[in-house]
Amino acid sequence: MRPPHMMKGLGFISAMKEIEPSYVVPHPTTFTRTYVPEAYQEAKKWVMRKLEDSIHLTLSTDLWTDNFRKIPYIAIVAHFISSKWKCERFALLTRAFVNEHTGENIKRDLLSAVEEFNIANIDETPTIVCDQGSNVLLAAKLMRWYQINCAAHVFHLIIVTDGFKRIPALMLMLKKCQEIALFLQFKSAQVSSAQEELRFILENMPPEFTDHCYFEDLDMDMSTSSVKKDNVTRWNSKCVMIESILANRAVIRRLLLKYNKIELLLSHGEIYFLKRLLKCLMPFRKCTEILQGDKYPTISLVLPMLELLSQEEDNEEDGEEDLDLERGELLLLKADLLILKENMKSSIERRFRRAENPVYVLATSLDIRWKGTSSFITNPDEFKTAIENFDRALKQRMTTMRTTTNQRPTHFNRQEHPQESLSSAQSASSVSSRNTKKSSKVAALLGGLLDSRSLPFENDALKKEIALYKSTPLISKNDLDSFDLLNWWKVRQDQFPLLSVVARKVLGIPATSACCERIFSKGGNIVSSLRANISPHNVDMTIFIAFNTQGQGIPNSIQTVNGD
Repeated sequence: MRPPHMMKGLGFISAMKEIEPSYVVPHPTTFTRTYVPEAYQEAKKWVMRKLEDSIHLTLSTDLWTDNFRKIPYIAIVAHFISSKWKCERFALLTRAFVNEHTGENIKRDLLSAVEEFNIANIDETPTIVCDQGSNVLLAAKLMRWYQINCAAHVFHLIIVTDGFKRIPALMLMLKKCQEIALFLQFKSAQVSSAQEELRFILENMPPEFTDHCYFEDLDMDMSTSSVKKDNVTRWNSKCVMIESILANRAVIRRLLLKYNKIELLLSHGEIYFLKRLLKCLMPFRKCTEILQGDKYPTISLVLPMLELLSQEEDNEEDGEEDLDLERGELLLLKADLLILKENMKSSIERRFRRAENPVYVLATSLDIRWKGTSSFITNPDEFKTAIENFDRALKQRMTTMRTTTNQRPTHFNRQEHPQESLSSAQSASSVSSRNTKKSSKVAALLGGLLDSRSLPFENDALKKEIALYKSTPLISKNDLDSFDLLNWWKVRQDQFPLLSVVARKVLGIPATSACCERIFSKGGNIVSSLRANISPHNVDMTIFIAFNTQGQGIPNSIQTVNGD
């Protein structure tokens, strides 16, 4: 978003006269003090009306410090599946968090959001998705909310804390990569020039000379990418850094020799090690990218992804004989990689304790794609028990119970459903415009799990629905990319009046707190040197308008303020 002072620029004023001669450009102060607050209040009313369409809310939260003024902020985002079976997410607040980062203070801001947006009247027992910081976990416990760990953050801990940090040789290798990226951080012009020279050499070099370690399998398109730096708080940043270094290894070698940085040169063994390490990290990166989506259900993908990661094997045929490595060095490299893989596999089982968080199993069982897999509940009694346990877990976290009967119940026997014809059921698995690029990668990543599936089944109201649900046809592996889970439930909600309500509640829980990260990305664009004096209150209003109006059917008056 552009800063308001641009409205004083002669170019902007001239452009507006050409577009609309009668329009009077407001003063930046008028815009900030009048138009933005008015748009914020209108957008807030619109968001509150949208929230009333939920039957179960999930709040994701995280903390962030802006890079310019070093002011900490807390972001809270509401997630749910609407009555039209669409994944909805709305930023509630991005407030300055000036006090100590304690659980009590985080609880205070969570309560502020609950009161400000009347969440208690919509859902007394919301779910909260957050990272594994002890302060955030304490806040969730104090609020008595059902808490889900951010899956992407857990993957990050599995890789970095349980994987890298336990292998000294690997940490030294990563430190060297970080030093390379830092050295090239402000040499983008030299990197681009070296890439052009390298491209010319490669295009005119005989094939027999490109077998060298620095040229083999080098993608001509990848050689134009920049060298990425590691960010300790960003998911997959180490994987991205290693990938960029390998793609530009010939350029990096050229520049390191030019600037006499011999100590940073990568040996054949180190390149071999980084290649194998990248192959080990790529499944985690792909899983994280898919789980960050906010236009489709993600909670039901967690267990299939854990199964994939647990089964992941390095099937690459060893080509060590082609490497100029001593046998002892090669064995040490392979031993470190093996230890890393074993550490990450054991960490997956430890950090994702399925019995302690049954929502993953229930969510997977409500996703018909995974019918017949090991994560799908096959027994109707177990399925019914899982639903009751989830509903009971929500109720146990309530500090008070509703005493009136005219308010919306929080358990699963709600009968409000828009009437949909089952005649469209056959098209439920067709391509939906809501599916994103990341969701289309599901087949490539997880389709192999459907190759071997086994099913039994048998049969009170909910139990009969479960049996009928279990008898529905399997989803073909070839249809995974085009399958729309929410549309599947939408056209069958009359057929499954109880299960469809459970599905709306459970599948509306996001697997990650990625929406908070997107808010922080917007915040980084807003809080900059161009807006050195912007107040935290204006940051909150600006992010609220920008985030909640993006791709939404919003009132024109709000869209006008966020038009840039």
